[in-house]
Amino acid sequence: MHRGLPWEKEVIGQIEQETGLLILVSDQWKELAGERIGVNFRSNAIAAALPKPSLSCQSCHSLADLHQAVRHGRNFVFLSPVFPTRSHPDAHPLGLDTFSQLCQQSPLPIIALGGITWDNIHQVEAAGAAGIAGIRLFLT
Repeated sequence: MHRGLPWEKEVIGQIEQETGLLILVSDQWKELAGERIGVNFRSNAIAAALPKPSLSCQSCHSLADLHQAVRHGRNFVFLSPVFPTRSHPDAHPLGLDTFSQLCQQSPLPIIALGGITWDNIHQVEAAGAAGIAGIRLFLT
């Protein structure tokens, strides 16, 4: 540890400073939040962190989760899984129609996650996604 900071905060802060990227950390690490380090809350996480991070989002899987994100003052949400995904094979995918309906009902920007590929990315965008996130999408 340098300057009395936990090593995680120091490393994340250094990455943010050197790259200028906005960084999101899990709600399990919410104490690392800062001006350009936001927090992604799981849908089952306990209420909002105090003090509230300058940027917070929430992982959502249903309309009830979206309502919860609005109540907690989240800036945006990750909605997943849109399609079947290898990283969560037991998760029930929303499908494009349900994803589109949830996008229309949400006052928050929705980032699509789960099974997004270069073949379906335009369909997800047309369904109302404000953005996309993925793992394998960016590795292929």
